[in-house]
Amino acid sequence: MQSLEHERAKFAYNKIKNIENHSEKDKYKSYAVNLGTLILTNGLLSTVAFYSKEDIHKEIIEWLKERLVNENLIPAQINFSKTISELPIERYILVTNASLSIAQWLKRFAEAILNKESKQ
Repeated sequence: MQSLEHERAKFAYNKIKNIENHSEKDKYKSYAVNLGTLILTNGLLSTVAFYSKEDIHKEIIEWLKERLVNENLIPAQINFSKTISELPIERYILVTNASLSIAQWLKRFAEAILNKESKQ
């Protein structure tokens, strides 16, 4: 059985690996690298609202939502912002911590995989 962090790492690796040949991989990298910082600075709900404005941002938020749903931390509802805003504070903190962990894995793989591709 794999640990939760191992599963998160595998998830993040697959998401970043799938966009390594994307024409806008530099934007993906920038947004993935900054996700955790934005969550820490502005809070999860504000970051989700901000990232819901642009297509690449939206896709990264969908990755986050997908993983949180897979971990049974949030229900699979259409409106991610509404779902988060209605969480009890204890659950919101738990979801925020999980989001920070997922963001850290996305950042690690974005820096490793997408940097390597940019240098070639």
